[in-house]
Amino acid sequence: MNQMIEELKEKRKDLSAKGEIRRRSRDKLNKKTREAADARDHFNRLVRKNLNRTRELREKRNRTNEMVREAKQARDAYNKEYRKLQKLITITQKEMMPQQGNSFRNLRRDLNKLEHRQQTQVLKAGEEKDIIENIKKIADEIREREEEFEKNEKTRELVAKCREARKRAEEEHNNVEKYANEAQKNHEEMIQLYEETKKFQKEADKKQKEFVKSKVAADEEHKFHSLYMEPIRDLDKIIGNLLRRKKKITKKVQEDKVKKDAEALFDQFKKGGKISTEDLLQFQKVS
Repeated sequence: MNQMIEELKEKRKDLSAKGEIRRRSRDKLNKKTREAADARDHFNRLVRKNLNRTRELREKRNRTNEMVREAKQARDAYNKEYRKLQKLITITQKEMMPQQGNSFRNLRRDLNKLEHRQQTQVLKAGEEKDIIENIKKIADEIREREEEFEKNEKTRELVAKCREARKRAEEEHNNVEKYANEAQKNHEEMIQLYEETKKFQKEADKKQKEFVKSKVAADEEHKFHSLYMEPIRDLDKIIGNLLRRKKKITKKVQEDKVKKDAEALFDQFKKGGKISTEDLLQFQKVS
């Protein structure tokens, strides 16, 4: 029986060693699985964060583009009103001052030509001096005519409205540029986030594949580990039963020996032999 128990223990030891190899491999793979899952979840969180930010930017860009359209419509309306008033002012000027030399239109045309020539051409000192004098002369004449024109109550109101329309058109044009720049900035950030999100999604997909691969391998190692553990549990039961049986047998043998020794002491006592205190206690224990 002792040999059988030792053989079974040896077999259990061998199975346990092989099972331990599988357990360590399984635990190592489970660790890789957790790491892959953590990394995957990290990149997925970044993807969700970027998608939320992209949605916010898209809504903001769309609102800003709508503001661009509204500002353009307002600017175009004011420019239209400005041109209408300019035309009306020109007609009124002709009606009020039909005999006073060049018209406002011709004076402004001549002024623009002279200013353009001064700014774009290389002139001699004398030529540039003449041009500057002519520019000043025409500008003074335009200013004098405008002042005279604005003294009239009827025309003064036209000029005020014209200037206000021009001012509002410029304000709306500035708004167009402002909102367009904001919309472009939001759009560019969206593109940047889109490219970044693609990279995060690619990494998340990569970690998901690693997760699945290591999870499948870990499950396989766990299956092999279980195949070793089942016979080990069976062996533990068998060895446990054998040890309990051995203990019972040993106890029975010991009890039979004690009983036999006690009977021998009793026979000795009956024959008049002396019994020591220790032998007597042993005899009482058996009785």
